[in-house]
Amino acid sequence: MTLAGFRLLDGVIRHDQISSFNLLAVRQVSTLQQNLDRNIETVYALGGLFDASESVSRREFGVFSEQMLSRASGVQALSWNPLIKPGQLDDVKRLARLDGLDNFDFFQSGPDGKPESLTARSDYVAVLYIEPYGKNRKALGYDVGSDPIRRDALNQARDTGRALSSGPVKLVQSLENEFGFLIFRPVYFNGRSPETVEDRRRLIQGFVVGVYNVSSILAGALDAAIPARTRVTIFDGEGDVGSLTPVFDTQGPHVGSS
Repeated sequence: MTLAGFRLLDGVIRHDQISSFNLLAVRQVSTLQQNLDRNIETVYALGGLFDASESVSRREFGVFSEQMLSRASGVQALSWNPLIKPGQLDDVKRLARLDGLDNFDFFQSGPDGKPESLTARSDYVAVLYIEPYGKNRKALGYDVGSDPIRRDALNQARDTGRALSSGPVKLVQSLENEFGFLIFRPVYFNGRSPETVEDRRRLIQGFVVGVYNVSSILAGALDAAIPARTRVTIFDGEGDVGSLTPVFDTQGPHVGSS
């Protein structure tokens, strides 16, 4: 084979490799999107329960959530996080304890990640119901509004009337400092989204929240479809790869482990 012929053949092989990679990437994105859509749909369904009811009991929440979770393996938890004014904290805590949660109390995460007492604010958005209860009970009482990343997402969800995702966050209920993301779906009094931002802020009742473990949901969507010797790394955000936070890597470690 001549040198020119070798170069031509090499160019064809490289073109085929690039085409194959691009096709693989498109398939992975499609698979991931389908998996995310299927899991996020649980948040919308649970939000509909609160829209249609004047009051949802802990038992009703548990039964409905169990049905939703059985069809969405990528969801780590579903929770109900009502908006609570400072003057309501004691009453909500008392009712939660009467509801069977003997040691229920509110808390926030300190700078070191350890639980600490609430600081004074105009309102709180705390985890009041959560399922599955066993592996997520550490999150009960947690004021998600105390964390800037969570607070930014829930404020945007409240003001737009749409379900929105947070950025990567450390999961309070995780035993291994795992990272995840949250979907906040606003719930308003009267069961419908008001037309103006002012009214949405005035009528917000709380948020239905989906908790997603990044590694679990991405592994479930991608592992079976990734060919051998192929590495997939997913980053949060846009821009230069070196400046972005990796949220998933098929060869590990995953987000937050550095």
